[in-house]
This record gives sequence, C-alpha cells and structure tokens, in this order.
Amino acid sequence: MKKNLFLVLAGLVLAGTAYAASVSLSPVSVSVEKGKTFSVTAVVDPASAKIYTSKMELSYPADVLEITSFTLASKWMALSQEGYDLIDNAAGKIVKTAGYPGGLTTKQSFGTIVFKAKKSGEAVIKVSSGTQLFDASSNNVSAGMAEVAVAVSEPVVTAPAPTPVTTSQPAATPEVTSNQNKGTTTATVGQEEQVASTTGEGTEVAGMQEINVNPNGGDSLLAQAFGFVKGWAWYVVIIILIAAAYVIGKRSSN
Repeated sequence: MKKNLFLVLAGLVLAGTAYAASVSLSPVSVSVEKGKTFSVTAVVDPASAKIYTSKMELSYPADVLEITSFTLASKWMALSQEGYDLIDNAAGKIVKTAGYPGGLTTKQSFGTIVFKAKKSGEAVIKVSSGTQLFDASSNNVSAGMAEVAVAVSEPVVTAPAPTPVTTSQPAATPEVTSNQNKGTTTATVGQEEQVASTTGEGTEVAGMQEINVNPNGGDSLLAQAFGFVKGWAWYVVIIILIAAAYVIGKRSSN
C-alpha cells in the first residue's frame, strides 16, 4: 500500500514538472571570435499555466563575456523597480522583469540579450534560480535551468594581398637607315617602317613632316653642273654688253 502511494506521488511530481512553466534560451550553443558580439533570445513557455509576470535572471562569466544591450519583446510591460531590473557586467548577472497584459498562455519571446566576447575561452550562460514566473495567484510556477554553451576563439588574421609591382618600359628609339642605291631612306620605329623618297634637295614622307635627306651626302651632279653653267653665263653676258657698247660708241664717233 505504501509502495503504491509512493508511485502515485512520484507520478504527480513528474507530471507537474513536465507541465511547469520555464524560461528557455536560444541558441543553445554559440561559437564566436574574440571582440565579436552575439545574441541570445529568452523565451517564456507557460506550459499549462497562465503567466502574468516574468522575472528572468541569468548568470555568465564576467571575465569572458559582457552584456552590451537588452531589448524587451513586444507586448511585455517592463518593471523597473530596484532588484527587478539590473545588468551587472562586473558580477556577471542580468535581471529583467515584465508583465504580460491579460496573461500569457502560449510560448512567447521575452527579450534579446546581446553579449560581447571579451577573451578566448569557454563560457556558460545559465538561467539562475532567481528566475520566477507568476500565475494569476502570484504563485511562482517556474522550473528548469536552461543554459547556453559559448566557445570564444581568437580572431583569424589574414595576410594582406601583395601589391603588384609595375615597371615602365622605355620608349622605342626610332632607327633610321639609308639606302643610297635606290635613293630612299627607311625609318623604323618598333615594328613599323616609314619609307621616305628622296627628291632633289629634300625628302617627302607621306603623313609626316618634310625631312631633308641626301643619300649622296651633297648636291647631285646635275645640280652642280647647272650651277657651274649659270656662273659662266653671267660672264658671257657682261662681255657681250661691253662689246656692244664699244661698237655703238665706235659708230657714234664716225
């Protein structure tokens, strides 16, 4: 008889625990680099109860983590009295309290906590025993101890990309060659050639300015002969003029 009574009581306790209200945390594990931030969401599950007020209390290692902000979820009304609203990064503790108008009957987000990783190592964020969920009769019906495992690693340092080295190429120097046999001059720049035709005293290059080129290194034989003839012609003319003046003067005296 006593054994049957014990089984019944144990069953009632287990059933009450199974349907007790609780505060859970999401995600349950986090991997983060040192100096980075991450978010944890607290969720209130009323189970079979109707929750009107929630007091959430979390603990965390203050040497590894610190809280940068807390945002209360919509519809909750914050209670900011002393002892019910606290963020203490020195002690590693946060307490937030709020009421839900009309009572909460389904699972609902309570708020979001943003943590910053201060140094590498392992850390655990825990729902502490100070967490309380009150029903319409102000009875605390909370149960369970949720937690988040945090792994903080050193940041990965990537080497900067090498800077490309550019070298300037010297400008191509034109290479000029003369062809005396054909009376032409060829100017080569890189892979391109310009052919200049020599005519008389100058050279005419298509699409370029005139370049004086004499493949023979002086005046042509025809030009030299013409210049010589021109010089003697003046002497002949002068002699003819003198002779004509003499004849005319002779006739005048007679």
